[in-house]
Formats: sequence, structure tokens, C-alpha cells
Amino acid sequence: MPRAAVQTGCVDLVMEPKDIGKHLEKILAVPRDFDGLRSNREPLQTNSDVLKIVQARTRMDFREYAQTTVSRRIGRRMMALGIPTKEEYATFLRNTPEAVDDLFKDLLISVTRFFRDPEEFESLRRLLPAVLATRDVGPLRVWIAGCATGEEAYSVVMMLAEALGVQDDALKSHIQIFATDIDVDALKVARRGVYNASVLDDIPKDLADKYITQHPDGVQIIEPLRGVILFSEHNVAQDPPFQKIDLLCCRNMMIYFGAALQAKVMSRFHYALKDNALLFVGKAETAGGSDHMFMPDRTSSHIFRKRGLRLTGAMQYASYQGEPSRRKTRTKPAPPPEDAKEKALFDGLAQSLGKDALLVTRDFSIERVYGDVSGYVQMTEKSALKMHLDLLRPPLREEARSLVTIAFKNNQQRTGVRHLLDTSGESDVRLDVYPIISDALEENVALLTFTPVEPPEENVTDGHPSEPETSVEQRIKLLEREVDTTREALQQSNEELENSNDELQSLNEELRSTNEELQATNEELETSNEELQSTNEELISVNEELEVTASELRDRTSELTSVLENAPIAVLVMDTALQITQATYKARDRFGLRRPLSTPHISQCTLPDGFPALGPICLECLGTGLTDTREFTAGTDRVVLTCAPYFDTNGQIMGVTLCVSEYTGLAREMETILDSSQLLVIHRDANGEILRLSQQVAEMLGVDRHQAVGKNVADIMPRKAAKRFLETTKEVLEKDSDEPIREESEVQFHEDAAPLWLSMERFRFRRGPEEAPSVISVGTNVTERRRATFQAQSRLRQLELLQDLAGIGYWSLDLVTQKVTWSEEVYRIHGEDPETYSPMLEEGIQFYHPDDVAHVTSCVENAISMNEPFDFQLRIVRRDGTMVPVAAKGIPIANEKGVVDQMIGVFREVEAHE
Repeated sequence: MPRAAVQTGCVDLVMEPKDIGKHLEKILAVPRDFDGLRSNREPLQTNSDVLKIVQARTRMDFREYAQTTVSRRIGRRMMALGIPTKEEYATFLRNTPEAVDDLFKDLLISVTRFFRDPEEFESLRRLLPAVLATRDVGPLRVWIAGCATGEEAYSVVMMLAEALGVQDDALKSHIQIFATDIDVDALKVARRGVYNASVLDDIPKDLADKYITQHPDGVQIIEPLRGVILFSEHNVAQDPPFQKIDLLCCRNMMIYFGAALQAKVMSRFHYALKDNALLFVGKAETAGGSDHMFMPDRTSSHIFRKRGLRLTGAMQYASYQGEPSRRKTRTKPAPPPEDAKEKALFDGLAQSLGKDALLVTRDFSIERVYGDVSGYVQMTEKSALKMHLDLLRPPLREEARSLVTIAFKNNQQRTGVRHLLDTSGESDVRLDVYPIISDALEENVALLTFTPVEPPEENVTDGHPSEPETSVEQRIKLLEREVDTTREALQQSNEELENSNDELQSLNEELRSTNEELQATNEELETSNEELQSTNEELISVNEELEVTASELRDRTSELTSVLENAPIAVLVMDTALQITQATYKARDRFGLRRPLSTPHISQCTLPDGFPALGPICLECLGTGLTDTREFTAGTDRVVLTCAPYFDTNGQIMGVTLCVSEYTGLAREMETILDSSQLLVIHRDANGEILRLSQQVAEMLGVDRHQAVGKNVADIMPRKAAKRFLETTKEVLEKDSDEPIREESEVQFHEDAAPLWLSMERFRFRRGPEEAPSVISVGTNVTERRRATFQAQSRLRQLELLQDLAGIGYWSLDLVTQKVTWSEEVYRIHGEDPETYSPMLEEGIQFYHPDDVAHVTSCVENAISMNEPFDFQLRIVRRDGTMVPVAAKGIPIANEKGVVDQMIGVFREVEAHE
């Protein structure tokens, strides 16, 4: 279990059990200051030195991450290590590279699960059919940034597989998924696709039944889904982004970034996505600060679409100015010719409607400028520095807003009134708005043109102005005054509206500022929630492991108690006071202990006859810490008593165990063997002191068997025999292995007695691990056998001489193995070499002349079946074709059951006339 906990990567410290309590006490002794938790505005202690050390080892720059989160993770490591200040922690990191790796893994908060925030995944599921329908030729490209251990990547691929409705093996041709992270260990888990069985609670049952299989370690994603995803190490802030992505999922990663890093990463995401592609973010994340690049989808506030219209065409992603990327930088390819042609056609159409024009959105943002509009723009110190219709000169500004709104509302072109922009009367202009209606555009855009208008001409008659009628002139002047008054009123209203708008704008900015602060606070809370969830998961994992460990300990304790009580030998367990704490049933019966056991002293045991006092033995073992083994005879039993100490994890003696092994009747059986057996048995130590010997050895030495025990061999053997005896004892004890030494040797136990031949085996014997080894010799007197063998060899030699003189060879046949044995004379007659040829029965018969083979076979078969000897003179044919007349005699030999299993005979070469 401890090894499994370490493999999770969630363990801060790995210690011996004896050190854990001390370290917990040390952590709890550090005073806690919770003021920093109550106020987020308190200045953070600098993390610069620590983060530089991390960057130098891991090539990861955490200085642009949310520093509140970074400070908390650093503080967590400092608390676990008992380091009070960051200066000391930085010094510790410089001297301990492993601690830098631990901090790096702690900063990578890998908290994820399958289908996290199910309602958001449901919103994404509803959008997938449209994404699949509008994709280009080729597979759908998906990027899962910050995939951690892969649960989110597998969630997305399950949804895509369901949306496509294709077979598992065909997914690779329809989907291409890149899942990236900077945590190498997490990526290993993701590639394997094996998770705890508890993940089934997060996966819909229909998907789990289809895409999940059982595994010895839990459950596993099926291979076709694992083969679709390419898990890769990738840093979104440093490495070049992927391109032409249809769906980008980056959930609960941006909350750990600072504002500058968020903007940089969002810019890279904008570069990676296709036009109208989807960006799927976490529940606590928005595209705030990146509104010019992304717009929210109508179905969800956490799914965004890439804006297709940009000020300067395709935007280059933000480059990283720090350490060069490890990957080769790729340049974005030029737009295809079809796109360039459509853009040129759109630009030409826009300029045909108006030489000077603006392309604006529903929120009055200026997305593109055509021609020269500098004459219609007014810039002052109060102007907002953004491309907006507010930059237009009054009264064009107010009219442009209303015309754009009306045009979008009715989806029709709208025309404004004439405006005199200077007093010369030569610069009249009219605003025209043309809404652009297209299903390919996700946002509304319109073309606002500035159309020059000729000033009105005076009425002329014969080259002279006509005389207006008095009433008409008065009416015109009256109308002009009304228009002026109305214009002034409208101007005043406009100014008041502008003031109100400024106030609302100011209020809106304050609200946005407050919203950003709330968003930052929400991100902090989400981060804290992630950390708490991570800690909770760690605690749950540790608690489960502790429960399993406790259950295993209970089972082991029960097993050990049962084994100890029911063991077939007598075992006593004592503490340092030699009080008995545990005893087997056999020990209780053997030493008269009452049940239940009430921790009696060892001296209270009732000792059987022949047993030594147990107290001194246990006391000596407790003092020396060494195992003591003693062997003795109690009645008719042979008893081995072993007293051994036991220790705690610190090596301190906790008590002793006493084990009594009794061999019932063994002493009597051993004595019978030593008294009556013909075996030669002698047991001695390294110095030659006799520990035990048999009656046969005692008779050879001329001593009493029982009186010889305890004496040295040098005292009862001749000097030469004793010297050889001690040499063989030393040879056995100095051997590297316990293999016995076997030899036959001639020994003379008395100067006036004939020497004897003894066949002996010498064994090294050790009663206990703490006792010195001794030597046991076991053998037999082979003097008679040696004499008989010598006589047999002499007679065999005489027989061989007679055969050589008479030219007769002999042979034998083992009917069990079918093997034939020939003498040298038989080999000579057959013309074969004894070194290279080994005859068998069938091969020997085949040497006979083909006309004689049947007769030889019949003789052999009759001898075997009827136990009859045979005698014949026939011909053999050597390998070189030479024919030799021979005479053979054979006698069958039956075993004790009357079955012939051997044959012997003679073989000789005869003259042709015989």
C-alpha cells in the first residue's frame, strides 16, 4: 500500500513509520497566520528566487502564473519540509535537486475527471453535429490543451465517436486529436488509459458499456479510442501551437495564469483555430480580455467561437521572448487562392459602394477601413483609444449609430441626411449603411460609406438671381429659424445624452473593473477549490489505503494468533520481564499453564523430566541477544530447545521466544540403531571431541560406547589414525558447500591389529545458526568386499589368460536393454574396434550369413522362452565381406521369478575343416 501511494505522485514526503509522528508534531508546532487568507490584497512575498531555480532545472517559467496560487503551493512544500522562510527554502532547493522536482510536480495541479461539468459537455454535444458538417476535407482536428491524466480527452473522443456514428476501427480516418500537457508522468497515465473503477460514476452508462473494458488495475479505455489520441508534451506558453484546429478544449487551466500569460495563450489559441472554430473553456473561465478574438456562442457562456474579421488580416500568435522552443517553429501557410479571390471580390464590391468606408459590427466596433476617412474622424485627449464609431466627428457619430442599428434591425440599406462639415459649403457628405447578410458569418457586419454630396445650386433666370417673393422669404427664414432652434435643441439633447452616456460608460467601466476583480476572486476560489479537491482526493486515497491496511492487519493478526495457538509444537513468547504473553496449546499442556493465559513468569512453568531450567536460558538470550539452541534426551524423546530474541523496528529487544521441538521415541530408536546396526557412526566437534558414536566404532576402537563420549579421538586412536581423522574433520568444516565427502580408505585402529578398509561419508552438521558446526561420519566396513573383489579380479585375469591361450572369447546379453557385451577376442573375430563399436542384439545377429540368420534367431528365442542352452557352428560375414566360420555356445540365466533376463556364452573361430 505505501508503494502504491507513492506511485500516485500525491505524496509530499516518504519517511519511515517511526519518523512520521515526529514530523507531524514538528508541522503542528509551527504557528499559523491566517490573515493572508482573509485578505487577498496583502502584498505577496516574492517568489522570484524559487521560481528561477525551478526554471533553471525544468525550463518552465512560473513567473507569469497566478502568484497567489504559486505562493500557496510553495508554502505547502515549505510547511511539509519544516522550512520557515523562502530564503532558506531557496538555499535548500539549490542544494537538493530532488526537492525542485517535488515542487515542480506540486505546481502542476492535475485535477480532472470524466465529463466534468456535465451540463457544459451537453452544450458541446449539441454543437458537434454542426462542427462535423462544416469541417474541411480530412479528419476533424481537435486540441486538448492541459489534458492532465487524459480523462477529458477520452470524454471528448467518446462524444465525437457517438456524433460520427462510425465503427471504432474507422475513427482514425475521421478524427485527429492532440492531447498535450507539461506533466510527463500524467501523460504516461493518459497513454495507458487505465483508471480506478470509481470513474464509472462519472461516465454515462451507455458510453461506459461501449468504450470501457475491465482491467486488473480497474478499468481501461478501449484500444480504438486510445489509438485516436496523440498524447504529447507541449507548453502552450512556449511551444508553437497546432494549426487548423476545429475544436480546442482548454478547461480549468487559464485560472492558474496571470493576466499577461492569459492574453498570450489566448492569442496563440486564436492563431491555432480555423475560422468559426470552437473554444471550450472551464466553468470558472471566460474569454474576458480577448473579446476582439472570440465571441461567446449563443448556447453556452463557456463555449466561444473565433472571430473571423480582424483589423490586419490573420493575426500572428504572440511569440515567446524567453528560452527558445525545443520544437521547430512552423510558419503559417499562405491563404489558399480561393480565399484570396473572394477577399479581393469583397474589397472591390465595398469600394464600388463607397470610396471611403468602414466595416463595422453590431457593437459599433470598426473591423476594417477602406480609403481615407481621416476627414470624418475626430481625435482628442478624451477619445477612447479603440477602433469604434465614437471616433467619428459629430454629428456623423450619432447618425452613424442610429443608421447601423436600423439597418441591422431591418436587414436593409439606410441613407442619412446631408451634413456640412465646414463653412465653405464644399464638403457636404451623406452616410449610407449596407448590412452584409451571409449565413457564413456568425456576427453581423455592415458597410458604412461616406458619400460626398454636391451643394444645392441657386435659382438663376437670364444670369440674374430671381427675386423671391416676400412671403416666401419670410416663410423660409421662419423655417430656418425653427430648424436652427430644433437643431440646437437636438444638439443640447445630444450633449445631455452624451453626458449621460459618459456617465454610463464610466459606470460601465467601474462595473467591468468590479467584474474583473470578482472574476479574479472567482478564479482564486476555483483554484483553491481545485487544490482542496486535490487534497481531498489524496486524503480519500490515503484513507482507503489505511482501511485496506487495517483490514489486512486484522486478518494477519487473526491468522498469526490462530497459527500460534494451534501450532503442533510448543512455543512460548515472553517480554523483557520473561513474562509469558503468548503460548500455543501444546506449550500450555507441556508446561502446565492455565487458560486463559495471565502472563505468568517463565519460572512458574512445570518442567517435564529431563528438561533443563528455562529461566537461565531465556535470561542469557535476553542479555546477549543471540539465539541459543540445546539438544537433549527427555525419557524416550529427543528434544531440541531453541531460545531466540525478537526486536522492534529500531533494533531494540522486545522479548524472547522459546520453541520446543520433541521427537517422540527418537532417542530410543537412535540408541537402537547405534547399538545394533552394522553402521559405523561417529559424531565429533572441530577439536575432535566425540559427541556420539555407534557400537561398531566402539568395538573397533576397543572402548565402551558411553564412556567414549566426551573424549578426544587423539586419546583413543593411534597417532597416525588420529591425525588423519582430524585432517578430514578440518577438510569438511572448511568446505564452501554442505555436500558430503565420500572416500574408501585403509585404517589401522591398533598397532597389533590388521588394517581395515572403511567406506565413509562425512557431513557438516549445525544444530542452530549460533552454534559451531560439527562433523558426522557414517560408513561401513568393506574389508571383506575389498578382499572378494581382489580375488574376483585375479580369477578374471586368469580366465582372460586362458582364453587368450585357447583363442576363445566370451560374451553376455542383457535382455532388458538388448545390449551385448563382447570380449576383445570376439571383437577381433568380427573385425570391429571396441573403441568405436558397441553391439546390440539385432546387430550381432545380422553379422551371420543370410542363410544362417534364421537359425541363430531361433536358437536365441528358444533359449529365452524355454530356458534351453544352444550350441552351433555357423558363418559370420565381416564388414569387408570376409566370411569367417565360428562356433558359439550360450547359456540362459533366469531371475528369481524364473524369467530369463540374461545370457552368457563363448565364441571362437574354427578352422574350415572342423
